Amino acid sequence: MFKPNEEMLTLKAFFSEIPKGAFLSYNEIQAKSGVKMDNRGKQLMRSALRSLKIEYACNSGVGIELESEKNCMYLVTGRMRKVSSGLKRADKTTTRMTERYVQDLPPADRDRLVATASLFGTIKALAKGLSDIYKKPKLINVSETGKLPPSWK
Repeated sequence: MFKPNEEMLTLKAFFSEIPKGAFLSYNEIQAKSGVKMDNRGKQLMRSALRSLKIEYACNSGVGIELESEKNCMYLVTGRMRKVSSGLKRADKTTTRMTERYVQDLPPADRDRLVATASLFGTIKALAKGLSDIYKKPKLINVSETGKLPPSWK
C-alpha cells in the first residue's frame, strides 16, 4: 500500500502557509520545515510545490522565489525559453536524420520521419511567434532619428 512520505507532507504544509512572492533561502526552508535541503530534499521540495500547483523561480544555490504578479512574466518567459531550446535541438536532430537516412528507411518509417519533420517545422513557426511576443521591446532614440516610429502615430 502507498504510504505518503512524511517529509513531503511536511513540505506541502510548510509551503501552503507561505505567502505568494516570498523569497526563501534553502537554509531558511531547512530550518523552518526541518527537511534537509540536500539533493533529495530539493527534489522533494520541487515535488511538493508541483503538487500544490505553485510555480517558483530558482536562484541556483541560494533559494527560490514563489510566484507572484511581480515575477509572473519571468516564469512564463523562462518556460518558453526552455521549450524553445528543446524544440531547436529536436528539429536539428530530425533534420539531420532525414538528410542522412530517409532513403534507407522502410516506407513506414520514412513516412513517420517526414511527418515528424513537418510537425517540428509547424511547432517551430508557432514557437517563433510566441518568442517574439515575449521579447523585450527595443528602445528607440527619437532624438537620433528625429521621427516617431510608425506604430506611435
